[in-house]
Amino acid sequence: YFERGVFGVKSIYFFATGCDKHRDEFERMMLSISDHYVKTTNPFKADFVIQSFCAISKECIESIATTMAFLKIVKQENPGCKIFVGGCADSIVDLKKLYPFVDGTFERVERIKQILTLLGESKEKEIPPVRVVNRRAIISISKGCNRHCSFCKVGYLDMTFKSVPMEEVLSRVHQAMKNRARFIVLEGENTTEYGLDLYKEKKLLELLKEILRTEKNIR
Repeated sequence: YFERGVFGVKSIYFFATGCDKHRDEFERMMLSISDHYVKTTNPFKADFVIQSFCAISKECIESIATTMAFLKIVKQENPGCKIFVGGCADSIVDLKKLYPFVDGTFERVERIKQILTLLGESKEKEIPPVRVVNRRAIISISKGCNRHCSFCKVGYLDMTFKSVPMEEVLSRVHQAMKNRARFIVLEGENTTEYGLDLYKEKKLLELLKEILRTEKNIR
């Protein structure tokens, strides 16, 4: 176990709240960034604390205040750490204005570049498209939504609906299976309209049939 500052190694604590999609995307991104940091589960011992907030529902927005109250305590007891917050919620809530103790904020769309800048890094990182945890992989098949449902904030976050090409989805599923995944979760803010933007018709059923045809051991 490395304490902060030993051998010049910096420690990093990162966490995401909200939906599975948001947490998976953020954790894949952070794992690509944190390869030369020591990952810690204790923010009071971290050099960098990075918190990403989801904004898909009213409950997610309301939970921000509780988490930020905790991070304020972290900052008071660990004043040397740098706290960066952001994610989808930064498009709705001015986190820096509401919580001036934070050292920087990042948006959802450009967050990997912005987080690297906040960390003082200039080299770009490539986010791994698939992460397998407990033989389960979450595969994104679309992003955004053009609907404006009253119970969901996605349609108000300037997230235009965009499907991932079918061949790319199949490639990610195959990669996950090679990495010993047995459970595949296809996710997106609006999966029912998958393919409508690319193929001018809904393709979710066809995608599912093709996955089952090409991957025999899937569940």
